[in-house]
Amino acid sequence: MYIPGPFASPHEEATLALVERYGFGQLVTNGADGLIASHLPMQLDRARNVLIGHLAGPNPQTDHLAACAKAGTPVLAMFEGPHGYVSPSWYAPTNKSVPTWNYAAAHVYGVPSLITDKATLHGLVDNLAKQYERLGWRIEAQDKAYIDTMLSGIVGFELAISRIEGKFKLSQNRNATDRANVIAVLAASGNADDAALAELMQSHLEKGK
Repeated sequence: MYIPGPFASPHEEATLALVERYGFGQLVTNGADGLIASHLPMQLDRARNVLIGHLAGPNPQTDHLAACAKAGTPVLAMFEGPHGYVSPSWYAPTNKSVPTWNYAAAHVYGVPSLITDKATLHGLVDNLAKQYERLGWRIEAQDKAYIDTMLSGIVGFELAISRIEGKFKLSQNRNATDRANVIAVLAASGNADDAALAELMQSHLEKGK
């Protein structure tokens, strides 16, 4: 990922936190039949330094993952935090500029391994549901035969993380007045995505970024 100096993640913790909070990402692999990308929820296991997820069994990307696992070839998982359009009209009138886009993103690289054991898959799905579930659904309360059938239809994976990159493009290249103006406009737009971006910008501004 191209990361100009001002837009580099302030520290690894910020990048990891972005992956944890915005865990629905894109898994990208390159195999004999070319590139494949899947949009998936993934979960970071900090203690083991792995990224965990699962695919539908028929997804041809499972073959890519198997080949990469055998060859020791890394794959790429990409995650995106708050983002939004920034108009030049939000800057001070004397400051020349063009439209741009503010955003936060993380790229995670690692060699995959496949998970087909049902007990491990059961735990993988359970952990993922526990992270996002709001109404109390639990896998252990479901019909066992039904869950076993569902687990037979997926293939899990882990990426042993070898590299992680973070980019936080939040108007760091603008002066304090321009940045304050951008935050104010985004916060007042009434759009939830804009509000999240304004919050992230304000947080980084308060941390001196």
